[in-house]
Amino acid sequence: MFLRFFHWRGIHCTANVAVLCIGLVTFASAQAQDDQCRQQRQQALARFRAGANAEAIVLLNRCLNQAGLNDSARVDIYALLSKAHLAIKDSAAAARDILSLLDLASEFVPNAVDYTPAYRRFFQAVKRYWIAQQPAKPQPPIEQPVEKVETPKRPRSKKWLWIGGGGAVATAGIVYAIIPRKKNEEKVFLPDPPGRPQ
Repeated sequence: MFLRFFHWRGIHCTANVAVLCIGLVTFASAQAQDDQCRQQRQQALARFRAGANAEAIVLLNRCLNQAGLNDSARVDIYALLSKAHLAIKDSAAAARDILSLLDLASEFVPNAVDYTPAYRRFFQAVKRYWIAQQPAKPQPPIEQPVEKVETPKRPRSKKWLWIGGGGAVATAGIVYAIIPRKKNEEKVFLPDPPGRPQ
């Protein structure tokens, strides 16, 4: 609706150009900040190599405070800051810089060309501290064998046993009473069981 309003008024092209101009200005200002930070990093590196470590630290801190800085640039800045802090014997600040660097790029390893052996030893000590401070990764649960627990069988209910048994006896009695018998039937007796062996 907003664009229809502008199109109806005959200034549709002007609105599109304004949006395009705002985008270009934003991109240009971000590019200018990136170029300015890149120049400050180059100046800081030149000052560091010349031995003006305090000036290099000031330039690098200014660059860190700029908005829109990507992680790769921050890693470079923290690496140079830690070298400059170690050069002025400020190991606490150098350790903070290395910790910040490791938070951004945990796989960072100082190479032998750009970093002194003393710096690499210091870096490894700080990295060991950083690793020790990381929260432990949760271990997968150990699968325990599942024991089969047998549920005890429910004893038969005595009530149903009595009812069922009583029903069977009653049925047998009724059948015995109803079935006709012969009147002169001889009774057959079974012999006694044998005695116990001795």
